[in-house]
Amino acid sequence: MLPAVLRRRGGGETVEQIQPGLIIPTGRRKGQNPSLSSIYRALAEHEQRTSKIRGRGPHRAAPDRRTEAEAHVITRYGKLAVRYEATALVAAISEWL
Repeated sequence: MLPAVLRRRGGGETVEQIQPGLIIPTGRRKGQNPSLSSIYRALAEHEQRTSKIRGRGPHRAAPDRRTEAEAHVITRYGKLAVRYEATALVAAISEWL
């Protein structure tokens, strides 16, 4: 699924345009379309992996280059990541005490 998304994104299509043409090949949702958040998550994981391979930090696109839906999903997952880090920090501090 990811190679098709990357190829079509390179062709200038948005994720919203790509999503209806994708089919999940295996698993419980086999034969169905993936959700937009699943596609964005796969793209983010791919970008994180490739940036580590190249020896650079994670790449962040300029806000004016994102669509409104992309900015919403990124913000939502960013907030979850901050909450997770804070919870882990509180757990570490309480274990230390």
